[in-house]
Amino acid sequence: MTIVGFEQTSNGQIREYLPKNEQLASENEQRQMFLHMFNAYVDEEMRLSKKEMLDGQNIYEVFRNKIEKMLFTPCILQGNTPRNIVNIACIPSRSINVFVQGGYEKQEKYKKIVNPKAPLKQISKLIDLVYNNKECKLLCNLDDMFLHLVYERVKLVNKQNKVLLFDKTIVIQDRRKDVSPTLLIPAYTKIDKNNLYDEPIISHHMQTVLSTLKETQIRQIFLVYPKHPEFKKHVSIKLLDKIPLGEDEYRVKVIPYSFSFCIKNQKKTTHTRRQKCQ
Repeated sequence: MTIVGFEQTSNGQIREYLPKNEQLASENEQRQMFLHMFNAYVDEEMRLSKKEMLDGQNIYEVFRNKIEKMLFTPCILQGNTPRNIVNIACIPSRSINVFVQGGYEKQEKYKKIVNPKAPLKQISKLIDLVYNNKECKLLCNLDDMFLHLVYERVKLVNKQNKVLLFDKTIVIQDRRKDVSPTLLIPAYTKIDKNNLYDEPIISHHMQTVLSTLKETQIRQIFLVYPKHPEFKKHVSIKLLDKIPLGEDEYRVKVIPYSFSFCIKNQKKTTHTRRQKCQ
């Protein structure tokens, strides 16, 4: 299992664990990729805007800056005592009080005023997520995040169909009764397309493929893995005599998943700025 996210070391430094990706090579691009996966992994109220994703030198700073902007008014008033938040919908808001008092980072109290209209329940959730039991860290299972990312993006292009998320797979139920459902099996693993049958992850997933084709009405299955320079196109898999179906009765493919969308708007913004400078 590969873990991604960040944690604070014993000397107070932030250590990031970014998803390795050959398509997005720089740390900044991989950080954007993680944050896009985070958005697909959490409820809508917890998600980051594209602007917020760029507001910080590391993952932790991105979340801390978001919390501060949601919680405080823009002005800084020197010498004022921070407002104490007593309750959030009758739930003691200890996490917000600790954050305002600087307890999570062992710093001085914030010299800012809490915005009376701040969405305190939402802020409290973010604080609890980032400062878990006073430990400054957020660590996630990369395969699980990838599964949720694929699920959310599949829903965007299948608004007329029913998309179901299971433990490690996704099923698309076509609204047309005469069209077979589609099974997606995502995994964040780099594969060698020239030696598919030697790949342990492919062998493992093929067990699910065979049992699905034999035991269900699903006739279209896609194995989804990260795109890289040597894996850019779909690869069809023929099962020959392994299932009681003709070659025209099923479709199994290995699909490269592109992460270019994570930095698409970022590149456009940079290009626009360059044009203005010329």
